[in-house]
Amino acid sequence: MINSGEKKIKHYYGWLKTRISTSFLVFGALFSQFDSTQATIKPDTTATAAAQGYVYAQYNLGIMYCLGKGVEQNYAEARKWYEKAAARGDVGAQYNLGVMYDKGKGVKQNYAEARRWYEKAAVQGHVYAQYNLGVMYYFAKGVERNYAKARKWYEKAAMQGDADAQYNLNIMCDEGKGVEQ
Repeated sequence: MINSGEKKIKHYYGWLKTRISTSFLVFGALFSQFDSTQATIKPDTTATAAAQGYVYAQYNLGIMYCLGKGVEQNYAEARKWYEKAAARGDVGAQYNLGVMYDKGKGVKQNYAEARRWYEKAAVQGHVYAQYNLGVMYYFAKGVERNYAKARKWYEKAAMQGDADAQYNLNIMCDEGKGVEQ
């Protein structure tokens, strides 16, 4: 069932689509949250905008390739488009590159690269990147164990309402890790 907000977005998208050249149709982010039966992102339109340097289209094309939405799943293509968007400061692309390297999705697992991308996203306020950095420092995933840094990143994520970060901070306090006794 489409709610009225979704109907308005679909209506305006259709209206814009008829009036703006395809190079400006970078509204994929609006539709990526909807069920594919309700709205679609056209891969050719997104690819055209991405090739012309539109950062949101580059990010969205990365998502499409990563998830196999509208295109065949291809992690190498996803990484390519994420890297283009991340180089221009896109926080979501930076985070997604961190995940790819952290989990070894389409790339050789590399915690140093994961940390580098997570840090770029985390300093821009990306809550999940902040949480993941906390995990890396707490569990010494590719970094030297550092409870103070784990606490710092968990606190940043917790302040944004991340329940997992809040829970981990509580555990750290209970165990006396990263806090003064």
